Amino acid sequence: MWNRKELKEKAKQVIKKNYWTIVIVCFIMSILTSEYGLSSANIDRNFESADITSEIQQEILKNNMADIQQIQSEIESESENENASESETQPEVTAADFSESINSSINSAIKGQKYVYKIVDGIVKMYDHAELEAVALFITAVISFLFIVFVADPLIVGEKRFFIKTRKSSKTKLGVIISIFKKDQWANVAKTMLLKNVYMFAWILVIILGMILGTSATWVQYLNLTEYVEGVVSAAGVIIGLVLILLGCVMYIIKSYEYRMVPYLLAENPHLKEKEIFKLTKQMMHGNKWKTFVLDISFFLWYMLSSITLGLAAIFYVNPYTETTKAELYVKLRNNAVKKKYLYYEKLVEAKQQEKAVEAEKKA
Repeated sequence: MWNRKELKEKAKQVIKKNYWTIVIVCFIMSILTSEYGLSSANIDRNFESADITSEIQQEILKNNMADIQQIQSEIESESENENASESETQPEVTAADFSESINSSINSAIKGQKYVYKIVDGIVKMYDHAELEAVALFITAVISFLFIVFVADPLIVGEKRFFIKTRKSSKTKLGVIISIFKKDQWANVAKTMLLKNVYMFAWILVIILGMILGTSATWVQYLNLTEYVEGVVSAAGVIIGLVLILLGCVMYIIKSYEYRMVPYLLAENPHLKEKEIFKLTKQMMHGNKWKTFVLDISFFLWYMLSSITLGLAAIFYVNPYTETTKAELYVKLRNNAVKKKYLYYEKLVEAKQQEKAVEAEKKA
């Protein structure tokens, strides 16, 4: 059994022993990976602000030409309106409008998966006959994907290794986070983390499908169907879409907690097979998902402080605090797995160390 207060107290003690190294590790990870959403969100926001400023400057330069074009457009519009029929027809919806609506729904669901986002944008560019832009987006997506698989995800595992080690030693060095890139560890870690992400993304696809159905249903009225069929298809699309979105969201959250211990298990046991890793994390999180969710929620005020300080609090305290607490949770659950002899427990480094200690005592 474990409780939040105990984990947090131990985490605070760990931070005191190795504060600056922990802060640096968290800062590096916030830049290179998606580990700390709030910190990276503020960094991204700064880049977005710069992009917006640049766009505003371009608009100012174009204002004079835009004014002239607007006057010409108004003259042409008045001429067309005089010749137009007084009766109004149902607004025409083009394939491009429909595609744009679907695209915006998909992008909203996969915003966190930046390489997938670029792939979707690339497909839209191909549809719009902007081949060069599409190719550029596809290349960027491939580079992003390779970076995540072979660099970012292993770094996340290396970070977990650092936090597991630093709880025992105040002299844990920064280089621990890249120790995972050894030849005999890197490939298995990258493969297992990729598999975890694929499992998670499957539920994002369910959400996307729900959004597509929901969005499509709002456009049924423009597809020249009979009134009865239009009503049935529209209602069915909305209902099924909402059900799929709800199912996808719920299952995504559940699975994110079920696979919570995957990077920690890899950090200590990089040679374990993916089947063993996923079985162990499921057993460790069984009966602990809700408690872990409550643990995450208990940091809400700290996250609010991070937002108010534009990420500064996250860099200098909140990220180190939450990450050390999560490492303490892993140690608790790992020790429980060894104690209760979960399936594959004997392959854990901790179990082997305990066996050696018992043998040493017997010999003594």
